[in-house]
Amino acid sequence: ELERKEEDDLQVVMSAMELESFLSRGGDSVVFVSGKGCAKCRREEGKIARRREDFEGVRFVKLDVDSNRSTLQWTRDAGIRRVPHYLLYKNGELVDRANDLDDLRGLRDAGSGVEVECS
Repeated sequence: ELERKEEDDLQVVMSAMELESFLSRGGDSVVFVSGKGCAKCRREEGKIARRREDFEGVRFVKLDVDSNRSTLQWTRDAGIRRVPHYLLYKNGELVDRANDLDDLRGLRDAGSGVEVECS
């Protein structure tokens, strides 16, 4: 079991190791990369909270770049240059990335759930 805190049902990982553990479980996942002083990030969290039920079967996790050195290094290694940022994984493999939830091409509202497409 991951050590984590919950913020409005959004799982928060506190280290790069926790994130890797989360992703290793497979399935469809969205990593929301955020920063503590980022106003747009807080707005995006609200969007996730409002729309989360649209994405049935997709696990969401928040990674704060300011948590510690490992999270900052992980974001740099992932090529993230600004926050907020979203990374979409299917079975542990990165399939899409965007700076806005609505711009993730792999997430498509399918009425009762979400379809995750690999391109």
